[in-house]
Amino acid sequence: QNLVNTVWAYATLARHPGDAMLQAVVENSHAKIQDFNPQNISNLLWALATLHYYPGDALLEAVQEEAMWKLRDFNSQNLANTLWAFASLGHHPGRLADAIAAAAESKPHSFTSQGLSNLLWAFAALGHHP
Repeated sequence: QNLVNTVWAYATLARHPGDAMLQAVVENSHAKIQDFNPQNISNLLWALATLHYYPGDALLEAVQEEAMWKLRDFNSQNLANTLWAFASLGHHPGRLADAIAAAAESKPHSFTSQGLSNLLWAFAALGHHP
């Protein structure tokens, strides 16, 4: 969680910490992804996408699988930020996209206007029509 918080802080400040640090975060995150909660998953992806750092298919596929297991615990911001990050990274999250759509449909009033806008943009950018 500390590494995710660190990379999130760099992204929030619009400061790229360097590829070596981001690769270390990716490797550590991949090894411990099963310990991530929805906020960690969302923040990691958001930070990497914001920093324009493609973490590789291995991490993104591991995140997809872990998110599927924990999706019921994602809040609306986690859903929107996760799908936005996949779209920004140019990586279609497969069946996770449909699962996010279903989860979002079950709680439409919990989204902010920006969250809903980001979610819809992500579906459009991915060419995904749930």
